[in-house]
Amino acid sequence: MKRGQKRPDVFNWLHKAYLDGPQTSSDTLKLHGDGYLVIVAGSDTTASTITHMLFYLACNKPLTRKLQAQLDKLDELKDETLRDVELLDACINETLRLCPAVPAGVQRETPEEGIHIGDRYVPGKTIVKVPMYTLFRDPRSFEQPNEFIPERFTTRPELLKDKSAFIPFLTGSYACVGRRLALMEVRRAIAAIICRYDIALGPDQTEEGFLDGKVDAFTLVAASLSLKFTRRHQSKS
Repeated sequence: MKRGQKRPDVFNWLHKAYLDGPQTSSDTLKLHGDGYLVIVAGSDTTASTITHMLFYLACNKPLTRKLQAQLDKLDELKDETLRDVELLDACINETLRLCPAVPAGVQRETPEEGIHIGDRYVPGKTIVKVPMYTLFRDPRSFEQPNEFIPERFTTRPELLKDKSAFIPFLTGSYACVGRRLALMEVRRAIAAIICRYDIALGPDQTEEGFLDGKVDAFTLVAASLSLKFTRRHQSKS
């Protein structure tokens, strides 16, 4: 990028909408709130996903070795090549299913005329939300819903009974604007780590201690995690 050249980002659109409006004190507060939201949505969520995925890989050595073998075949760890590694994306999806970045979901308001959701009518101006944590562990949509089985997204589709129920980045016109960036970051970080290191739980780390310690603070906050990293002979950047 040339010096001084500007590239529009998410905040550009938020700021433009603010400048084009009456710029009331309420508008200013909303702009500040949206700014904080963009920062949190682009950092806390990704960090939580990477942490939980490393935990699941540390608990499943055969799966990690299989993923390492596929990544070792790549010439470079670039997004153009990483997004073609189905097992990597399957592990990311399964992590997002069991540990969604926003467990309770986000709020939406129904239109003034109300809306039918399935066979139920919801009045207008009603706040609704879909709790991701509950939805993604619903046995009507997922076989063995509490088990980490990435193959449900690849070679064992029978374990994914209702694909439409898996919406970690939401869906429709209000879906997460940072979806592609988030996936690129997680792919790159995980690939770089497990290509360089074998990972295992630390000596005093228990699976229950980590899983039971996570907190829903709008975004999912991971518990403290102790991992052991052992350098591999084969690594790439």
